Parts: sequence; structure tokens; C-alpha cells
Amino acid sequence: MLNAVSYADFSLQKFFETCEKMSWYKNTLFVLTADHTGAIISDNYKNNVGKYAIPILYYCPQDSLLKNIENKATTQQADIMPSILDYLNYDEKFFAFGNSVFNNEEDKIAISYQAGIYQIIEDDYILLFNGKKTIGLYNKTTDISLKNNLSKKFPSIKKNLENKIKLYIQIYNNSLINNKLSFEIEKF
Repeated sequence: MLNAVSYADFSLQKFFETCEKMSWYKNTLFVLTADHTGAIISDNYKNNVGKYAIPILYYCPQDSLLKNIENKATTQQADIMPSILDYLNYDEKFFAFGNSVFNNEEDKIAISYQAGIYQIIEDDYILLFNGKKTIGLYNKTTDISLKNNLSKKFPSIKKNLENKIKLYIQIYNNSLINNKLSFEIEKF
């Protein structure tokens, strides 16, 4: 694993050393992200939150607003395109399941699906939904192993996240059925 990380660091260093010499460098928004990996190196990655966790880095050399800012809000790969368009002040309509990381008024969520279970993460909470009902609500910050189901303790958080995941499932399914990925998602 250390060899892979060293190689990635070396490659990025060489990439940016080359880019710095180009005329377009200062006006470029670089988006660096990773794919998911099967290697489990920490207990933080052995649960439903961690197995989907990857870094996403937005960097523009000329933009002081992007320098030295660490945003730990929940985000997902589906947020990359809306973030780029927002950063470029693109104001035309477009369809996306993600939201801009630069817009603080939009939801900061991540949605995934595996083995018949939908998952939505927002703020400190993760909700697991089987398509019909919630099967778990967990605090990902205080319960890293996701053992303490909070569904009954926090019914309003459960209902809010359940409604959001149902909305996204409905939009996704209707878009596929109608072969139409062209309407805007209503914000909560």
C-alpha cells in the first residue's frame, strides 16, 4: 500500500510540475478524486460509510477562495459536475443527482445502493432503507461501527432522510422509465 501511495504522490507531483509551465494552468479548476478501493486499512472504513469514502479535491491555483479550505461536508462523486458548473457561474438548466459543494444552500448528502439496500448520508446520520421501510438510522460520528440503531429515538431525522431517499429513488426510476433525465430536482 505504501508503494502505491508513494507512486500516486510522485505522479501528482510530476503532473503539477508540468502543468505549472502551461499558459492555462492559473485558470484551470483541477478536480482530483479517487475510485473506491477494496483494501481496508482502518476500522473507519469497515462500515457502510467508510467503504464509500473517498477524497475529492477542487483546486484552482489562481483562486484564493479554494486555497487552504478544508470542507468536511458530506459529498459524493455525483456532486462534481454541479460543483464545476456552479464554480464557472453556469446558469442554464441541467440535470444532476448531485449538488454543488460551493453552494451552502443545497443539501450535502451522499446516496448509494448495494445488495438491495439504499443508503443516504447527511450531516452525522446515515439511514439504511430497503425500498419499503427504514432498517436503520445511525450516527456515523459517535457510532463508527454502526451498531446503535436510532430509528425510534430520532423519528423526525428518520422521516426526513426517508423522504429524501424516496424522492431520489422516485426521480431515478421515473427518469429511467421515461428515458428523460432533463427535469430539475426539487430542493427540500
